[in-house]
Order: sequence, then C-alpha cells, then structure tokens
Amino acid sequence: MTICQRGLAIAALGLSIVALGCNQRTQDMYRIEVERSCQQCDLRGINLQNQSLGRKYRISISNQPLSTNPEGLGAAAPVDLTGADLRDANLKSANLTEVTLNETQLGNADLSNANLTDAQLVGADLQNANLRSANLEGANFQNANLSGADLRDCDLSVANLRGADLTDALLD
Repeated sequence: MTICQRGLAIAALGLSIVALGCNQRTQDMYRIEVERSCQQCDLRGINLQNQSLGRKYRISISNQPLSTNPEGLGAAAPVDLTGADLRDANLKSANLTEVTLNETQLGNADLSNANLTDAQLVGADLQNANLRSANLEGANFQNANLSGADLRDCDLSVANLRGADLTDALLD
C-alpha cells in the first residue's frame, strides 16, 4: 500500500500524527508518522465522517509537504484542499472550519451536519451534495455549483452566495 496512489487525508487525532493514509480497498484510515507530498489527490469516496480538519493541520495539493505547527495547533494554517476530488466522500459531521475547498469537486458528497464555518468554497462543485443541517455560517460559495444540493436546515448566516448556481437546490 502506498501513500497518494488514491489519496491522502489529515485528521486531528493527536500531535504525533502528521498524516493519515487511506487504504484504497477498504477506505479505512491508517497512521503514518512522516511527511509526504501529494499532488492532485483523488479522494473520491473517502470516509472522513466526524473528522476534524479545521485549523489543525494543512494539506497542500501542490508540491509542498504536509505540515503541522508543533509549537501550537492554534497557529497552524487551516487545511487547503483546493482542486481536490472529493466526489461521493462521506464528510458527515466533519469539522471543516476555515478549510479551503476552492475549485474542489464535492458532487454527491455527504456534508450533512458538517461545520463549514468560514470555509472557502469559491468555484466548488457541490452538485447534488447533501449539506442538510450543516453550519455554513460565513462560508464563501461564490460562483459555486450548488444545483440539486440539499441545503435544508442549514445556517447560512453571512454566507456569500454571489454567483452561486442554486438550480433545483432544496431550501427551507
């Protein structure tokens, strides 16, 4: 099993964990202790239910290695998943506070009950995504595709929906 054949994910499970890999066959998470780079990760169908990616660890889809701030997680940069493929991912109840998901593919993803407070989703594709009961307060959905998305019972306070496609979206 090799890292980044299919994808790489970060979870806040303790200071000693730098990254978690994903077993392609079972999609179970496993622990690694070394930094890796991951270019154009394909995370389709990954299960990150109840995981926290908000302001603890950073993943870069560029040539930069994964990193954390060992002196204090509060000062660590939020996760950057710009351009990642997260179609059909299970992100139910995940903490995605301040995560950058610009131009990310999230079609058919389950983000129900997720916390996306102040998340950046500029140009993201969330077609038919389940965002039911998600906290979207302050999230930036500028030019995002939310067509067919389930947005019922969401907190959209101060969210930026300028230019977003809400065709056939389910709203309260």
